[in-house]
Amino acid sequence: MADGPNFIAFHKASDWERGIGYNVIITDSGMALTQTEKYAVSQMFELADLIGPSEVMDMALGDGNKMFLLDEQAAVWSVDTDSGLVEPLLASNHGLFGSASNMTVSGDLLIVADPHADHRLMAITISSGQIVWVRSELLYQQPLLVLAITVDARKHIHLLTPHEASEEGGEWTVSEGMPYRLIELDPYGDLVHIHTLHEWVVDRPTSLAQLYNRFQLAVTEGGNTFIADRGERKLFQLRPPDLARMIPPDVEDIPLSSVAVGPDDIVYAGDTRTGGGRDDGRFLLRLDPDGRLVEQLTSYIGHADLMRLDATNRLVVLNRKDAQITLLSKVKRTKAFESTGRQHGFYYSTAIDSHISELVWHKLALQANFEGDTHLIVRYYASDSKKAIVDGAYVDLDDYITDPNIPFLIKQVALKPLWSKPLLNPREALLHRAQGQYLWLFFEFSGTDTGTPDVFSMRVYYPRTSYLNYLPAVYQEEEQSKDFLERYFSLFATFLEGMDERIDRVVQVFDIDAVSGPYLKWLATWLGIASQEHWSEEQLRSLMRAAPAIYRQKGTRASLEKLIAIYTGEAPIIIEPFQIQHLKEKQEFASIVPLLYGDNPYCFNVLVKQEHAESEKQRIVLQKILDEHKPAYTEARLIVLQPWVYMDYHSYLGVNTFLSEPRLFVLDERSSLPHHTIIIDVERDNRMDIHTRLELDSELE
Repeated sequence: MADGPNFIAFHKASDWERGIGYNVIITDSGMALTQTEKYAVSQMFELADLIGPSEVMDMALGDGNKMFLLDEQAAVWSVDTDSGLVEPLLASNHGLFGSASNMTVSGDLLIVADPHADHRLMAITISSGQIVWVRSELLYQQPLLVLAITVDARKHIHLLTPHEASEEGGEWTVSEGMPYRLIELDPYGDLVHIHTLHEWVVDRPTSLAQLYNRFQLAVTEGGNTFIADRGERKLFQLRPPDLARMIPPDVEDIPLSSVAVGPDDIVYAGDTRTGGGRDDGRFLLRLDPDGRLVEQLTSYIGHADLMRLDATNRLVVLNRKDAQITLLSKVKRTKAFESTGRQHGFYYSTAIDSHISELVWHKLALQANFEGDTHLIVRYYASDSKKAIVDGAYVDLDDYITDPNIPFLIKQVALKPLWSKPLLNPREALLHRAQGQYLWLFFEFSGTDTGTPDVFSMRVYYPRTSYLNYLPAVYQEEEQSKDFLERYFSLFATFLEGMDERIDRVVQVFDIDAVSGPYLKWLATWLGIASQEHWSEEQLRSLMRAAPAIYRQKGTRASLEKLIAIYTGEAPIIIEPFQIQHLKEKQEFASIVPLLYGDNPYCFNVLVKQEHAESEKQRIVLQKILDEHKPAYTEARLIVLQPWVYMDYHSYLGVNTFLSEPRLFVLDERSSLPHHTIIIDVERDNRMDIHTRLELDSELE
């Protein structure tokens, strides 16, 4: 037997997975109660505070935290849900479309559909409010009469339209038996696919106005399409090539008003029942892709006239009756254990084998976290045999513990006589009367709605050691006194042994690959690296590895290139005065060179790409690096290269400038002129010195 205590450690998921857990999650980080995500109200906006008394007709979500509202005056408002900042994107007098329009967002484009506008479908840039493209017809000059619109994960635009409609006196009418159809466009408005829904038709002659705002459309990442029919108060699902009415088994009688589909193909639907009490109120419903009810989202009660779900699973609900917009975000909640109905979890270990018969186990040490009202209870059992009498039968204890066919409650009652007295939140505890080659542990986790005890690692020490052994034998003669003194001296043993372990591990503090956080920054100061607040840990490690070479070359071009490359990931372009001296001597460059590079002979220029200095903070850090490591008598000038071509500016071919073949395009009502387009005169006539012939094809006035 070794002189000092040994220990058996649980550090990895594979260590814990030898046992069995109930309502606990096991990872390499340790063990905790199972967490689930539930929606909770994170923000609520009163429409009167955002856009005044106007009613919201439609709503769309953009990237980040942007929300776009269409009011009854056809004005479009941009709302930043973080700051609450409201800005008009399009004023009410724009005349482009009406208040009955449908909106969605595709990247930086706001897509608006209005069957009565001059341009029935248009894409507007969110940043400037400019029209990028428009479309009013499909193939063979068929009018584009959009009833619902959405965008999928690829930014493709999906439209729901009637197959045909007739116009008389300025009013469009859809005849009885006319099918609907789904149209897919790419982000540039070009047609991708048309799918006619022959199984779903208009049941009676209907004016187009009666179909406005009746439908809501959503497309999953898997390509399934969901259509909420507010008129019939039903939900339809399209799985190509068939369309059938989808009735969730558990909510057959609930009239559904709106639908949103998340990135995980989970469907969220609102119902329009009216009721006074909470039990028959209007909850949101979570459905699986097959339409089966998963749960009711009880965190929201009220009308759900419109619902939108963004890429981060943030759910936005419009309640026109109460003139409110509610934002629901997913928050972590501790899952309740089915057998108890509470935030409980349990873990049984299999036998921990010391390979020593009649061993007296020493102590248990946990790296754990117990926050708030969470707690952990640990019990143990030791024996020289792996078999025990359980519920009147002589069984292999490991086989019984890990048997998934034995219900937990039966297992809990049957094993109860074996366990020791409970240890509450035992970060370190002596194991009393734990004698035997094998040791079993039973953990009972108790959490709250938002919290869980976390067990990161565990050590079980053996054999029993005590500072009492260093005292005369008389102190061990009386059992009660011996037990007290052992527990008393264990306080000092824990402190001293912990200090010894930290001393043994101190070498790790000096390993830049092993430490992180404040220890890493502390090590950096040993190398004279003081400005660390804007460096990531990986950048700091790379800098510390390269520090000896950089210090040997400090003040040289090579050291600056290494420093900038470590911070940005790419070596900069450094231009020294001698490199441009020959340009200054040429008359055609004499005036522009000083503007670009300066005329100070002790100034050098450092050029970095825009992606390496996008923010002002990054530029300040780069300039500070240059100032700290440049030669003392020189000036370092930072130049951030822009990704475009400007004559007489920093445009370098192959660095931030590229030449490509121009292509011809046709400018019509569906195209716009981007900023990088060049208009040329193909014939090159009527220019001085170029195809200009007086009295033949040119005249002077």
